[in-house]
Amino acid sequence: MKKLFTLTVLVLSGFFAKAICRIDTVFSFEFAPGSTVKMNRGRIINNYDASNRMIQVIDQYWDNATSSFIKDTKTNIIYDAGGNVIEELSQRWDGSTSVWVNGYKRTTQYNATGKDTMNMEETWFPSTSSWRGTNKRTATYDASANPTGMTNYTWDVATSAWQHTYRQKNTFDAANNRISGLTELWDVTTGIWNNFSKGTYTYDASNRNIKTVNERWNPTSSVWQNSTLIYYTYNAAGKLEEFFSSQWNISLATWESDVKQFHKYNAAGNVVKDSTVNYDLFFGSWENTEQTGYSYNAANLLAEKKNEEWHSSTSSWRNYGMDTYEYNGSNELIATDQYSNWNTAISMYDNHYRSENKCTDIPSSIKELVAQNDLKIYPNPVTSNQLFIDSKTEQTFNLLNLGGQFLQSGNLKKGTNTINVSGLSSGLYFIKVGIEARRVIIQ
Repeated sequence: MKKLFTLTVLVLSGFFAKAICRIDTVFSFEFAPGSTVKMNRGRIINNYDASNRMIQVIDQYWDNATSSFIKDTKTNIIYDAGGNVIEELSQRWDGSTSVWVNGYKRTTQYNATGKDTMNMEETWFPSTSSWRGTNKRTATYDASANPTGMTNYTWDVATSAWQHTYRQKNTFDAANNRISGLTELWDVTTGIWNNFSKGTYTYDASNRNIKTVNERWNPTSSVWQNSTLIYYTYNAAGKLEEFFSSQWNISLATWESDVKQFHKYNAAGNVVKDSTVNYDLFFGSWENTEQTGYSYNAANLLAEKKNEEWHSSTSSWRNYGMDTYEYNGSNELIATDQYSNWNTAISMYDNHYRSENKCTDIPSSIKELVAQNDLKIYPNPVTSNQLFIDSKTEQTFNLLNLGGQFLQSGNLKKGTNTINVSGLSSGLYFIKVGIEARRVIIQ
């Protein structure tokens, strides 16, 4: 059963702790084409400890034959004294024996500042009743908590040991901007690291990334060769407006246009349209590819996201997918509808899925403040693995769980900052910047 990933940022007013909605159960439904009748598909049950930290996630699917929910998978989460997730254990339900069977385990270690220094993934082998490593990653940081190095390993069954695969080295400037990144591959035969790729990053006076040059190592000639060139353009408000990438043509020794992405915003600073065009080398012109439109409700919360793809045969846009979002009177996200596979014959989507949140109002240990004008977090909600923070000043951010424990921290530069949230489990979180905290819901 596929989990639905939805993230939304909600801003509350008042300098006081108040009750918030903790997502306990997420019900998923599907609809027959053209029908408004909901049919059960499954549900996700979230369990919490006394500190309202998520400690267990149970996935169940709907069985039409028995008209009941059937256990599928379960994930148990363990924290250390500082509130950091140190273990995630996934199991599957064995219906024949009515027991949970180990499947996957991830273990994480942290340094004194809460930065993860080791992440290890293991798989359960029933034949030996033991765990076997699959992947491991170690990380190092500088005094400013910038990630200076990362090494990845895979488990070598033959030697029963971890084997290097690749590593990355990063350098940063005085403003904590990453200015270079080098990736090396491990050669098992020679036992040495070999160059693979590197990136060089340029910033403007507002510490916004305006240029990226990626290169690949040519082992035959032992020289670096151009690969990708990317330019970033920002509007007057400092928001990313255009992304323009080119590919290096080795034969002609020149850059060739490849992809452009455009972003448009409304007066409130919310993105209202994303569009992508590809360069056709044969015709020497830019061709439409896809576009996404966003609309918001009266509370400035995302109400609809619509995806379209370009059909050159008819020179027109065709629906590709659509998501709609539903909120309660407190601006809490309570339901999401997802549509896909547009049927031109009947002018509607063949697939319609809906998820509904069942919440419990609980007191929050974190105080939320009225949003400052010099800080924007978007889009609202985020439907990918990245959260964007626009800041007019250099400051730090902290990501906290519902109990107030720090999960992730970093430095914000002036302009647009990208925060990777792909590693977060379902539940409620807070992004805290200075004295301001904003609620984050991940489903």
